[in-house]
Amino acid sequence: MTKSIKVLAYARVSTPDQAEADLSIPAQLKAIHAYAKENNMDIVEDYIDEGISAYHDEGKRIAFNAMIQHATSELGIKHILVHDTSRFFRNKYKSAAFKSELYKNGVTVISVLLLTMLGL
Repeated sequence: MTKSIKVLAYARVSTPDQAEADLSIPAQLKAIHAYAKENNMDIVEDYIDEGISAYHDEGKRIAFNAMIQHATSELGIKHILVHDTSRFFRNKYKSAAFKSELYKNGVTVISVLLLTMLGL
């Protein structure tokens, strides 16, 4: 049996409308967990931010900041799984900065929606 890949899961909604639509936290986590199971990934922890924008509110994103700390401090974490890249960060420059920090620690961010749409 092959060893599973250690990953973290991150889900976020910024508005009540998103929470009730297909972007709800449960819907995001369901897709993330299904992708992880299909790809021999072990989700070490789920991180959830509710009612917080991914564009301006980085200081308020308590779960996001804890997840970044976890991903960069625990050896063996290989990926952060998000439903869609917009759940990770909306500002492309800040997103690139966080992804660069993660990459230096051997961690990549994976959009399960994108890979599922591509059949990967």
